[in-house]
Amino acid sequence: MSTSNGRRFGHAVIIGGSMAGLSAARAASDHFERVTIVERDALPTDAAHRKGVPQGHHLHGLLKRGANILTEWFPDLMSGLAAAGAQQVNLVSELMWYQFGGWKARSNVGRMDAISVTRPTLEREVRQRVRAVPNVQVLEGNVAGLAASPDKSTVQGVIFRRAGGSADETLAADLVVDASGRGTRLPAWLEALGRGKIKESSFQVDVGYATRLYKAPPEGRYPWRLMFVTGGYPDKRMGFLSPIEGGRWMCTLVGTLGEHPPTDEAGYLEFAKGLPVPDWYQAVKELEPVTDVAGYKFPSHLRRHYEAMADFPDGLAVLGDAHCSFNPIFGQGMAIAAVGAKVLSDHLAVAGAAGAGAPPRGFSRRYQQALARESNAPWTVSTTEDMRFPEVQGTRPFGTGFVLWYTKRLQEVATVDPGIAYAFYQVANMVAPASELMKPSVLFKVLKGRPNSPAARPG
Repeated sequence: MSTSNGRRFGHAVIIGGSMAGLSAARAASDHFERVTIVERDALPTDAAHRKGVPQGHHLHGLLKRGANILTEWFPDLMSGLAAAGAQQVNLVSELMWYQFGGWKARSNVGRMDAISVTRPTLEREVRQRVRAVPNVQVLEGNVAGLAASPDKSTVQGVIFRRAGGSADETLAADLVVDASGRGTRLPAWLEALGRGKIKESSFQVDVGYATRLYKAPPEGRYPWRLMFVTGGYPDKRMGFLSPIEGGRWMCTLVGTLGEHPPTDEAGYLEFAKGLPVPDWYQAVKELEPVTDVAGYKFPSHLRRHYEAMADFPDGLAVLGDAHCSFNPIFGQGMAIAAVGAKVLSDHLAVAGAAGAGAPPRGFSRRYQQALARESNAPWTVSTTEDMRFPEVQGTRPFGTGFVLWYTKRLQEVATVDPGIAYAFYQVANMVAPASELMKPSVLFKVLKGRPNSPAARPG
């Protein structure tokens, strides 16, 4: 039955209060009378690191599609981030990106704005806005399992223990959303309900991060504001340099397939000397550090195929890293979490129009199938790129060889053709489909273009 405020459903429980959970809570708030976020951590009120986000010390990218979704829900988010010191960078003209032997062409052809900010500040700004939504509350505690109907066909809530409590209680819900991250316990909970094992896809990449914050050099010291050195096969070392709030630079080194950057000062800079070009090291070596070096390791792409489970229970949805966890060097995670929340909102709107008092039978499986379709392209982009390395184990689909050749060629042509570089940024930021890079006008340029070798270094 519809309520006076237009919301059709009663109560939604969101497991996890990180970016995926916050996005899901905002999406659900338009459709449920009450939304409860359950989070193990004590969520800070400021921009503090927390245990539940071990990658929070490192570079994060909010791709343009994810940013667009969040600003639809929170129109003042970007101004709030700017007030907190976040830096807006035009990728087309202010990013120096070295890949496959050249620097991508910079120009004033179009704009692709990105926000450069630390993860704690971004999460704080989103969290404050979600907490300000009147029908959203946050409970600190631990979810121990799912509460289900007698025939176990429908999830009806969660088994929950409050922080500092000594007894479990049941939080009843019309919908439970698992946004608890890569370490989710949902596969085991579903097995306890009589479901089989979840089909998983995984590609081992063994990525290691090392990040340090430095005092930024004087404004205008360089004709660029953001630098990526990603090399490309056979290079396993990468460097990312990004302006952030507080007049600082976030400087991140990455190594794949076990070639990890050290976290001691001397080893950190020595590793940087092994990047395929010296520019990152030259920009950082004389800066004043303001933090120690923080490390982080990521083992593999991991995708759980809930859409393939024929008896996936009603009353349940899974999104974010709990559903699909990408190699973080591609920066897709937060955007896909926002996309998953937007897809959830769209499906809830359709379900609500049918007039039911709870999401109808079959809703959960239809949602997971829709999310899987949204995830296919970014999953293919990131896993295929990692397949350049023969050490990466996993089934290589038919045509992988051609895709790898074509995308390498496209990146080479992007060193001299600003239009190709811009088209790539649109696809990489998920605001254009990957098919845009195969349309005839782009295909002609890629096949006929003459890459610059070597491309000019940035000034």
